[in-house]
Amino acid sequence: MTALVYAMIFLPLLTGTAIYAFNRRAVNKMVFVLQAALSLIMFATVVPSILQGKHIEPLTFVSGNWSKVVGVGFKIDALSLIFLSMTLIAFWYIWLYIWPNRSRDHKFLFFLCVLQTALNALFTTNDLFAIFILIELVTILASILITYKKDALSVRAGLFYLLYNSWAMLLYLIGIICLYWFTGSMNIELVAPALSQYSTEPVVAFGIAAIFAGLGIKSAFFTLHLWLPQAHSAAPASISAILSGLIVKMGIFVILRIDGLIAITAVQNLLIGVGLISGILGATFAIFQSDMKRILAFHTVSQLGIVVTGIGLYGNKNLMGAWMHLFNHFTFKSLLFLAVGLIIMETGERRVKYIRGLWHWHKPLSICLGIGIVSIMGFPFSSASFSKILVKSGDLTQVVTFGLYAINFGTLISFIKLGSTLFGEPSKALANHKRTHNACMPAIYFITAIVLTTLPIELWLSLKYMPSLQDYYLPKLVSDAAAFTLMLSISMLAYHKVIKPLVNKFPHWGHKDPSFTHAMVSSLFFFWFVLEYFGRA
Repeated sequence: MTALVYAMIFLPLLTGTAIYAFNRRAVNKMVFVLQAALSLIMFATVVPSILQGKHIEPLTFVSGNWSKVVGVGFKIDALSLIFLSMTLIAFWYIWLYIWPNRSRDHKFLFFLCVLQTALNALFTTNDLFAIFILIELVTILASILITYKKDALSVRAGLFYLLYNSWAMLLYLIGIICLYWFTGSMNIELVAPALSQYSTEPVVAFGIAAIFAGLGIKSAFFTLHLWLPQAHSAAPASISAILSGLIVKMGIFVILRIDGLIAITAVQNLLIGVGLISGILGATFAIFQSDMKRILAFHTVSQLGIVVTGIGLYGNKNLMGAWMHLFNHFTFKSLLFLAVGLIIMETGERRVKYIRGLWHWHKPLSICLGIGIVSIMGFPFSSASFSKILVKSGDLTQVVTFGLYAINFGTLISFIKLGSTLFGEPSKALANHKRTHNACMPAIYFITAIVLTTLPIELWLSLKYMPSLQDYYLPKLVSDAAAFTLMLSISMLAYHKVIKPLVNKFPHWGHKDPSFTHAMVSSLFFFWFVLEYFGRA
């Protein structure tokens, strides 16, 4: 496992350095050799244990044979392997997607290689300060990639992303300083037990609240999501895909990793409340968007709300559903961003109402986009339907049950709206443009195949490690399919009779991006609220 960690961190860095140094297209092709090598290493390390039905035992070690107190600790467990797999898949589709247009852009490729290094290091580290350094590095690199087009929209969005997320990590840094004051270490294994004797200290409560607030901004909790629609809509499609599919999940990864510091059982109500509010309001704002990428961006907030709710519910099935939905969202949202990005590249048009007749214009792209749409809707026998069923398992209160169904209802309406682009005669935006970016389609086929194979793999793994799910899932699948059919019918009626007239009447509602001052005030209010929560907990 240690070899896996070092390979995941250093191979992308060495490849990026070589690409930047030589600046030759032949050398740039090393990115595919890199991905193949990392895939083989991951396959050889992890798959044999899974096939044998072995539980993956957590492995912790400190680099350089330093003591745990001062050395940088690493940890490989199921959580880190899930995120490493997501990173590996993400960079496969990124290289395939950008290669036709960026194969000679050695700087762009270099930044992506360093980004892959930083993400892999983040998902394996077990050190609070290393987490801070690596998230800051990812933030800087993401800002560079968002602003890479150097137009007014991307520069504004990139700077907003950089400043607001730097503020988030400043809160996190203040929090870990408070914890270091009492524990004398940044290693999570040492900090967690040491804090138990200082749990009543106000400074410790302040530090934990600051950490949680900072991670809330990184995870785009509502109303801390204000950076996300701007960044996603302005970035290139490949960067939007990895922002929504992977980078925005860094905060959730750290929350799960530091469960010993911020015990999930102690913040269940907070997580459930934040998750439901994010899910419902994210879907509501998405309904009123006209820009296709902004619809997808607000649904990142909404779908992560389901994940956070599942984590807060904390039952075995709820947690499994949250982890699965984290991965499922990564797959289908990446597909949707790549497909929509290709439409925008081809036509220059972003607004839903001006895109019609995709099926007649580009059938393969329409099929892939349709698969992404039915996946995010939670169509029966899709991967999202499985993870959502698990999230909704157990004895839920009426408020939680209503909230989860409200999120699904908003998702259905939004993607009925986006799905309308597939039908009818080709609109002027499509009819006047010939397809010129078909070389990007292999990336879309690749992630579509991942979306389609996710459910059988998840079912096989779930039944292997939790056989009792068989008796639970099959009856729930039937009732969930019936509920989905009813909700889909109501959603179609509501969209055509209520939502569409409302959108036409208020065409600019929810479109204006808030100022940086507004974002800061929202984050300070959230920090105050969390501080009060931890102070009373």
